Amino acid sequence: SISAWFIERVLGILPTEDAIGCSRVVIRPGIIGDLKWAAGKYRSIRGDIEVSWRVRHDGTYDLVAKVPVGVSATIQLPTTKNGSIRESLSTVQNRPDIKPLGYREGAAEFEVGAGEYRFQATIPR
Repeated sequence: SISAWFIERVLGILPTEDAIGCSRVVIRPGIIGDLKWAAGKYRSIRGDIEVSWRVRHDGTYDLVAKVPVGVSATIQLPTTKNGSIRESLSTVQNRPDIKPLGYREGAAEFEVGAGEYRFQATIPR
């Protein structure tokens, strides 16, 4: 359905295969073609998982992710290895609640728990 495509491909919210009751999700924003922003939520049994993203004119994008209590998320930010990644205007290395997992398939990966996260990253070319 169109709503499933939007949630999975545009917002990028996917429960992991090993998740019990949506306890773990992957969030990977789908920056597609000329689309400049998207916002929405997935209603899980543990609460709403919300994602919004916006492409900026300076070659960066903003991602806001809200993860409910009882859910952990792997956030995958499509960016280059040398791209700048920040969360709430500070570097991600300065945040004890954000665990860097490295780069995989053109994305920087971070493990987070419940909370609201505001990432800024460089758009891959």
